Amino acid sequence: MIFSNWSRGIIVSAVAFLTILFAIYVDRLEASRTYATFDSYAAEGERGLINRTDTYIMTLDAASGLLISSNVVTSDEWRSYIDLLDIETRLPGILGVGYITLVRAGAYFDITKAIVQRGLTIPPIYPNTGLDERFVIQFIEPISDNKAVLGLDIGFEPMRRAAAQQARETNTLRLSGAITLVQDNEKKSGFLLLRPVYDSQADLSVPQQREEAFRGWTYMPFTANAVFEALTAQRNEVKNLTVVDITDPDAKIEIYTNRPELLDHSPSYTATRNIELFGRHWEMTWTSTPMFEHANSNIAKWIVLALGLALTWLLAVMLRIISGREKQIETEVSVKTLQLRAKTGEAQSVIDNAVFSIIVLDENGRIVSTNKAARDLFGTDCLKINQPISSTLTIGEFPDRLHGDAHPARVANQPDLRLLVEENEWRTETGELRKSLLVQDVTEILAAEQKLQEAEARWNMALAGAQIGVFDIDLTTQK
Repeated sequence: MIFSNWSRGIIVSAVAFLTILFAIYVDRLEASRTYATFDSYAAEGERGLINRTDTYIMTLDAASGLLISSNVVTSDEWRSYIDLLDIETRLPGILGVGYITLVRAGAYFDITKAIVQRGLTIPPIYPNTGLDERFVIQFIEPISDNKAVLGLDIGFEPMRRAAAQQARETNTLRLSGAITLVQDNEKKSGFLLLRPVYDSQADLSVPQQREEAFRGWTYMPFTANAVFEALTAQRNEVKNLTVVDITDPDAKIEIYTNRPELLDHSPSYTATRNIELFGRHWEMTWTSTPMFEHANSNIAKWIVLALGLALTWLLAVMLRIISGREKQIETEVSVKTLQLRAKTGEAQSVIDNAVFSIIVLDENGRIVSTNKAARDLFGTDCLKINQPISSTLTIGEFPDRLHGDAHPARVANQPDLRLLVEENEWRTETGELRKSLLVQDVTEILAAEQKLQEAEARWNMALAGAQIGVFDIDLTTQK
């Protein structure tokens, strides 16, 4: 098969097109794998935050249990308990664990005797909010980092007060909105996590009893930077985290980001998680860094494309070589065919002009072809194509002993004709059996031999009657 320029172009274009498609498939497969890897970092961060908040819940529950189980908890007891928690190690990012007591207007906005008995020695309550209820920080440890907030009425600021009221009314943990913590010198986004504390004997399902049994809140102040930096410490070089408070869709607030401000980079991979935490809704978005994208640069598609195009080029070269070789072979076949036809014509010319009669038979003994000498010898009517040779020529079963492999033969309509026939079998290019008959007319030869024999006999008889000695002498050897 000879590949034309058009067919070669189609084949090469098809292979190149398939190569490009496969490269695209590999690219998407690699991108999907890389995104799955990056998304696993986001899932890991989400689980880390949830696990961290579970620890916060258990810590505040335990602190509330201490308050509920004891009639009086002194500041020394609180300090000892918080020291046992080892919050710097177990709760990274938390500034302390404290207790906020409820002071009603009847106490004249001052610490009551019962509160003083619980070990609180603090400056006067501040600031003056003018409200009937004040939410005063009574205990906070470690005190060294939080001394400035002792006696603080957290109700002075709407975010703090709203979270405290919601926790009190629903008997659930509540998280304040983003605020600036008094004890945070860096003035970053901070939060209060508050857990309501009630007397143990009260039926909290009854609103009036729940209100009468309410004592205050255990709470944790923390900054977003401290908490999220602890969460992002691992693999921080491959991802950036941005956290936005979307509780109010019309007033979204970015509370944390570790993305460099001057980084001029459009991330290729982004993963987002929306988390509900204690009444707040946070949107956490992880974006890939240049280091991550360089480490996952998806070079497989280029390798596939390069190899595919190289193979396509080799295919094109091979097709061209094959096509050229086929053209060369076709040319050689044409030349050989012409030569063969010339040889065949030459051979046929020799056969047609041969002195001997030549008859070609098929495997069934029917005439396939004859030469001119055969037609002259037998007559055209006796050698018709496809006619059985047995209807014209009778060939002896055994060879003539005086003429080698030649068999004697006779012609039915020419009884005086003496023939010798040599047979040769061969096959055509298609495998068909053929038999060539080489027929020699020996009528005159046999007649001459007969006359010679008769003359010799008469000569011998004459010699015998004359009684003359006759010798045959070799003149060369004189013998």
